[in-house]
Parts: sequence; C-alpha cells; structure tokens
Amino acid sequence: MVLKKTKTYISKESLRRPWNILKEYRVIRILEKFANYAFGHLWLPTHFAVLQFLIFSAFNILRHRKENDRITNFILCAGFAGYYLFWTLALEFAGRLEMEEKQIINSWKLVKFKTPQEKNFLRRFRRACRPFKFGSSVFFKVERLSILKFYLTLVHGTVRALVAIKNARS
Repeated sequence: MVLKKTKTYISKESLRRPWNILKEYRVIRILEKFANYAFGHLWLPTHFAVLQFLIFSAFNILRHRKENDRITNFILCAGFAGYYLFWTLALEFAGRLEMEEKQIINSWKLVKFKTPQEKNFLRRFRRACRPFKFGSSVFFKVERLSILKFYLTLVHGTVRALVAIKNARS
C-alpha cells in the first residue's frame, strides 16, 4: 500500500479517483440525511432547553448563593458544568464536521485524472456539493460559529436576568 502525501492530505493513491470519490461522498450524504431525519428536529428544542437551564443555573448561582444551601448550590454548579460541557462538545463536534467536509471537497482539486472528461465531471460534481450541516433544514443549522453564538447568548441572557431582577427590586 502506497500512501501519497500532497500538501496536507495523505491518502492511498488508488482511492483518489473520481468514481471512488463520488461513491464515498454519496454514502456520507445518505448518512447525513438519515442522521438529520432521525435527530435533526431535536437540535433546536435541545439548544433552547440547555440554554434556559444554563441561564437559570447561572442566575441562581450568582444571585441566590447565600440563600441556597450547599447541596442546592452544588447541584446547580454540577448541572451547569455538565450541561455546559455536553452542549459545547456537541456544537464543537458538529461545527468541526462541517469545516472538515469543506476541506475535503477542496482537496479534490489535487486528484490526478486520466482523461479530461473525468476532470470536468469531478469539477462539476464538486460545485454541486453542499456543505454538511447538522440540524433541521429550515430553522436551525449547526455551523462553526454556533458555539460562539451559544456563549454570547448564555452570557447575554444571564446578565439580562440579573439586571432585570435588580431593577424590579429597586
């Protein structure tokens, strides 16, 4: 088995043929459709629920830490850390898959062709490939920037809740 390294890509030379690329890419697209059909509708409600729990936990930890007993504070801190880590990793994983697929599609420019027809075919096929996205097709798609939006919403929601309660008590 001879592995060929071109720039940052390492692969077996016999696999870097247009017809093999076409078959493998279609298999990945079928898996993506299955995953989005099975779990795509769960991304938005899960995102909403996790954000609401994290904002609630952060607000209670910051505002009522003296009023709550130690066990309640521990449960809130542990829940915050667990959900925060879980959802951060889920968004990071989905965003990295999208980024990696874009790099893979760009790497097809380095494929060696036997005929000009193969080159023309793969060039057209590459243009037709849409990037991989987790989530529902219309409402919520996880991208590379989704994790930053998640952080921003968490901080913004927590600060708004603290300011709103402080102004209501005044």
